[in-house]
Amino acid sequence: ALSMRVPNDISAAAFWMVAAAVHPDAEVRLAGVGINATRTGIIDALRAMGGDIAIEEERTVAGEPVADVDGMIDQLHGDHVPFRDAFDRLQVAVAARDGAAVAALVRFPIEVTLGRARVPVATPAEFVARYDQIVTPAIAAVIAQQAWDALFVNAQGVMLGDGQVWLAGECADKACTAMQVRITTIQDGPHITPQ
Repeated sequence: ALSMRVPNDISAAAFWMVAAAVHPDAEVRLAGVGINATRTGIIDALRAMGGDIAIEEERTVAGEPVADVDGMIDQLHGDHVPFRDAFDRLQVAVAARDGAAVAALVRFPIEVTLGRARVPVATPAEFVARYDQIVTPAIAAVIAQQAWDALFVNAQGVMLGDGQVWLAGECADKACTAMQVRITTIQDGPHITPQ
């Protein structure tokens, strides 16, 4: 018996891609779709009409080029790269139980859930001192198990899990020429609206 994985067919999702391109709040994420030159006509056409489509994680499956198509972060937040960087750094830091590295990603002051209470945390030092209370095993598991291609994205930011952690972009300078992505919410979830 031969086991083979084949790329997903992008043409089967063309209707949904068009619908997402014409609706300002819509998102379509296609994981592992074939992107060889004979399959990308829909992407080329939507881009020609101003559609914001990102092709990510290009790789080869069964001899065919494939990628994940994700334009929602780019559409709502300008650039997905800082979000991906923060997401990756967060997963690595939590896996290493590195409170200082997680604190470096937080927008302070932040209000976190400790037990059933919402508690303000004003500084990175305070966050590190309370790390085990803030990043509980349940929250650490949400962060560790979150797949990039399964994130929920809206105008407020990027949600991990059922809302236990939210990331949002903020201007890095007064002219807003650069963006930095910060953790804005850590809570026991499930919640949909960031604090």
